[in-house]
Amino acid sequence: MKDAASYLHEAGMSARPEYYSGRGPQPGDLGVRQLDKILGYMKRDGGDEAAEAFVAMVAGIKSAAATTFMLGLYALESQGWKGEPPRIKREFDIGHSTSDPEQVRANAEATICAVLGRGLGPERDPAADDFACRGAFLLANGYTFDNGKRGGWRKLKDGERPTRPRVASKHNYDSPYGE
Repeated sequence: MKDAASYLHEAGMSARPEYYSGRGPQPGDLGVRQLDKILGYMKRDGGDEAAEAFVAMVAGIKSAAATTFMLGLYALESQGWKGEPPRIKREFDIGHSTSDPEQVRANAEATICAVLGRGLGPERDPAADDFACRGAFLLANGYTFDNGKRGGWRKLKDGERPTRPRVASKHNYDSPYGE
């Protein structure tokens, strides 16, 4: 199998988690197209076991922010693309992956701009953005959203119909179920 960075590049994403740091779930950073591409590469190179582990990782991360997703993907890679990787509980800044002073400066400026720009523009709904990033992907791959106390995504039981998060149900997202 290829490494996680190769799959990210093939899906059109940066392989550096700090590139996306501080942005939260953004469908432009991580969406169904990228997830479907990576799943296809996983099936092609690692078979069903690697593909199932990938979908479980996507369901298990707390946020569909690209940084959190990438940390989960790198954790899955470190386990040989098998089983469930350690849960990434929240997005956090992992620091710089380069010693090049110009790159460090550019990363710092991008982080400052992202933080200062958070209050500008229309108010965003993080739960709706999270669903827009991974909801249709997980629904199409046998997962449902648990609207109970715990919340989060879980694998469908036999004969069970998938449900969407209550908070995102009012939004009209592309769904394989025509909802």
